[in-house]
Amino acid sequence: MGARETCTNRLGATLLLVVFAGLEASAGLLDHLPLPHPATGSVVSVPSHLLPQPHPLEGVYATNTVLRDAVRLFEGQIEGAETISFAADGSMMLMDKWGAAHWATKGKSGQYELRPGAARISPGRPLGHVFDKKGNLIFADAVKGIFMLKKGETSATLLTDSVSDDSPITPGSPFTYADDLDIGPDGVIYFTAASDITPVPHKEGYIDTLDACILTMLKGDPSGRLLSYDPATKKTHALVEGLWFPNGVAVAPDGSYVLFTETAPMRVQRHWLTGPQKGTTDTLVGNLPGFPDGMSAGSDGTFWVALVVPNTPLTKLFPFRLPRFLLAWLPKWAWPPEKHWGAVLQVSPKGEVLRILMDPDGSHISHVSAVTEHDGKLFFGNLAKNYVSYLDLALTPPVGKSKASAAPLTGRGGHSEL
Repeated sequence: MGARETCTNRLGATLLLVVFAGLEASAGLLDHLPLPHPATGSVVSVPSHLLPQPHPLEGVYATNTVLRDAVRLFEGQIEGAETISFAADGSMMLMDKWGAAHWATKGKSGQYELRPGAARISPGRPLGHVFDKKGNLIFADAVKGIFMLKKGETSATLLTDSVSDDSPITPGSPFTYADDLDIGPDGVIYFTAASDITPVPHKEGYIDTLDACILTMLKGDPSGRLLSYDPATKKTHALVEGLWFPNGVAVAPDGSYVLFTETAPMRVQRHWLTGPQKGTTDTLVGNLPGFPDGMSAGSDGTFWVALVVPNTPLTKLFPFRLPRFLLAWLPKWAWPPEKHWGAVLQVSPKGEVLRILMDPDGSHISHVSAVTEHDGKLFFGNLAKNYVSYLDLALTPPVGKSKASAAPLTGRGGHSEL
């Protein structure tokens, strides 16, 4: 693209934003125009502190191809498995978009073999999940709440779907769109309720969480919450409200704080559970180069964060209600093509971004929705594709070697399973 064409495009985009801003000033009609189902109400103005300033792909975020060394697992056998978790014996658990739970265990060859039929959570849409100390699977169902699948059983038990009456925040209220969770060292379950827009069935029969996510961003309403459930007291408390699609959750190993991603503002937040800052929330890492999804604690005290898709022009529209309203009603086939990539971050407890691992165009690995470290490997959930994947950490460059000053990293494109 020539300099003149680039300048023209930028000028056109700037003029378009000016037009939108002008229309906003006289667009009181938007206060009364509804959004499409399943959203309720109309578009609202996004609070300025939630508007992201996405970081360019330079410095520590410089493009590399490390994730092209990742290996796909169960391709064509599973679809929409957002999260991968591991039982104490090393067995892998996956839960697909149809509400089915699957075990995967290593066979005699050393490769993982998928064993469908562990349980069926239907109707429902399981998203984040983790095993507790007793070997029970705790999972978030996007339409029904937080559940427990007891060890050895095939039917799940509801733990909570509403906030307790003694909660200091939003007492007695139900929550929708339970998204991700983690368990603290004391057994308390911390989880996110991403939005007040409840996902509904897709025409193909599965629960469509993506549509509710997009509508939450276009509506601009920070209706998400961070919550806790204590199995000992059976109490559910809201810890933080006013969040714009809170998503992944990871508790510090010592239980002093809980981290959670906030997808629309493109940041990782920290809520303090102990110490002098108890009850306060701050930003650990902000202005990420992509939209964060799931996250988890690593084996060395650091944290892994999945960036499910890269920054898009949509973020430039966040300040303006009119284009968000129009996009919400625009048929999906008329939307601009979605950008793809595969990307995960490693972040220190102090908020330092240590490295990013990428497949920059998503040609081998894309739509990484969660990352779990296990047995020297990173395992990647995938909300949108018909596979999951893993990367041997021995194939990754040391921390500090993936910065812009380093030579471009080249992947070897692994294709064989474990």
